[in-house]
Amino acid sequence: MISVLFAVLTAISNGSASVLQRRAAATVPDTEAMRFSLIARLLRQKVWLAGIGLVLVAAVCQAVALGTGPISVVQPIFVIELPATLLIAGCLFRVRLPRSAWSGVAAVTCGLALGMAAAAPGGGSERVAGTAWIPALLLTGAAEAGLIVWSLRLRGNARAA
Repeated sequence: MISVLFAVLTAISNGSASVLQRRAAATVPDTEAMRFSLIARLLRQKVWLAGIGLVLVAAVCQAVALGTGPISVVQPIFVIELPATLLIAGCLFRVRLPRSAWSGVAAVTCGLALGMAAAAPGGGSERVAGTAWIPALLLTGAAEAGLIVWSLRLRGNARAA
């Protein structure tokens, strides 16, 4: 039961962090996007720092959730981060989402929960050989670097995505 509580706290903390960081980033001129000056400016904003603090809280809550409960129970609960983020953002930004957006949120949330339930993960081991992580880290790093380089050519919402 403690794992469920901490999984919910993880989702709410992550959602709140996303909203606070977006609010802080909205005050920064577009000319600073993808520049180191952006980080310097954000580091001086209390709202952004609060968002970073909530990311840290979420990381601790997630560790507790995963340390006290099976991933097959905890992971589907993390899915509520999306609706939590949208609810918090709607309140903070005073924006009401259309019904179609909520339908999309419901479809994604139900689909992910159904997928986890259908997969019924089990078994496995508690340890992974240290070298097994190297290919995954290299491929992930290369993919992220490629996306960053590609995003430098874009503008507006496409760049943000």
